[in-house]
Formats: sequence, structure tokens, C-alpha cells
Amino acid sequence: FFYPFGLLDRLVGMSPSAVVFASEIAENRSPFTLLMAGENVLECVVMILLCVAGLVIAVWNVLKGRLGLMPICLFATAFLTFIAERNFVLFMPVLLYGTVAFSTNHQPPTTNHFLLPTSYFLLSTSYFLLFFLLGLWTRSLLAYDISMIASQRVPVDAAAWMAAHPHEGHLFNDDRAGGYLEFVNPSDPVYIDGRFILKTADFFERYLRYADNPALFMHDADSLHFGRAIFPLRYYARWGRLLSVLEAQEDWNVAYRDSLYIVLNHDIWNFVSER
Repeated sequence: FFYPFGLLDRLVGMSPSAVVFASEIAENRSPFTLLMAGENVLECVVMILLCVAGLVIAVWNVLKGRLGLMPICLFATAFLTFIAERNFVLFMPVLLYGTVAFSTNHQPPTTNHFLLPTSYFLLSTSYFLLFFLLGLWTRSLLAYDISMIASQRVPVDAAAWMAAHPHEGHLFNDDRAGGYLEFVNPSDPVYIDGRFILKTADFFERYLRYADNPALFMHDADSLHFGRAIFPLRYYARWGRLLSVLEAQEDWNVAYRDSLYIVLNHDIWNFVSER
């Protein structure tokens, strides 16, 4: 029953865990944060400009006395987009409707009742195609194969190898891979998955610190009994520094690698299993 309220907390950032979540987890960062970091510059500029355009349309409608649901939705979804990049998918259809409504309210009068609805249809279709092509959806769809699984974003081949080669100890994984790993190999519990709402701020902070503090990861690997770790190499690969340290350690070895993911085993657990 309370789950939607937790999701709202994550969107707005009311609790400490939501603040960590919004500031560090990929799409949940603000487009302003991404822009300042030099990530997805073009997409972030387009998002911000479209959100500003939506706010202008909303204000114009309010000034003209049109106090319906559309201006409220434009305000709300633009505000959510400024908070987190992922909320742009909520804003786009509202902006589409608001733009078409704004444009049709300023059409010159005509006596041709056939051309008028036709122009509305062409206008709405053009806006839909424009937003679809300029948005993030086109690039995202290219990552999926015919099975509707994006091998760039989830460890398809690595997960198959892991299922065929069980390990001792616990598994450490990147948050993006967790849900897929649970799906294909439910007998191997994951460290984290996409259900961020279930985690605390302390957990998030410590998990995110692993990327920049390899010593902390190795300390926790011993105390939490990590016997295997899987990391992405390309898509949102924030683990480069940690990987370079682990590969140099004698008690960690690369068990599997492809162009997208790498799997490392902790030798101490291999030694225990052999005994």
C-alpha cells in the first residue's frame, strides 16, 4: 500500500536515501547535474529547453485564464524532469498534448471545416514524430535484439556462463545487472537489484563508494564473504578504478570476460571449496 509513496520519495528526494539515490544512480540524476559533468550533453540541453518551453506554455495558459489539468501536469512533469532525467518520459506526452492544444488555440479562423481537423492531425503527428526521434527512445531501442533483451545493459552471456559455473560465497553485482541475474539464475542471490526503494541511505552510500575506494570493497568482500563479482565494462561502466585494483590482486582472478562484462572469482572461496 505504501509503495507508491516510496516511489514519490525517490522522485522528489525527501528522505536521505532518496537524496543518495537521486544524486548518484544513473538516470536519476538531474539533467543539470549531467550537463555539468559533461554526460549526455546534447540530450540534457534538449530536455532542459523542452521543459522550459513546457513551462512557458503552462504559464501562458494560466495567464489566459485556462486553469485546466494540462498546465498543472506541465508544471509537475517539468519539475520532476529537472529533478531526475528518467522523468522526461513522463513529461514528453504531456508536452505533446500541451503544444498541440496551444497551437490549435492560435489557429486563424477558417470556413473550411474539412481542412481544420486535417491540419490538427498533421500537426499532432509531426510533433509526435519529432519528440520520438529527438528523445532518448530511439537510441534505447537500438540496444535491444529480437528477444527484447539489451545485451549491452544486462549480462546475457556472462549470466549463462555463471549459471553453468557455480561458485562459493556470495555474489557482488552492479545494480543494473541484479534483476536479470535473479531472473536467469534465481539460486544465486544478488547483492543489489533495481528495487532501490528497499535499501537505506547507508547501504547506497557504501555501495557507491566501492567504485572510488577499492580498499573499502576488499574489506567488505572479506566480511560479507564475496566469492564472485560481476561488473559492466562498457554501458555505465563506473567500476574501472576498482577493476584495475582487483585484477592486480593475487586473490582475485578473472574467470570470465567478454566485450561487455567481466566476472572475477575470489580465490579464498575457491580454496575453501576445494578443501
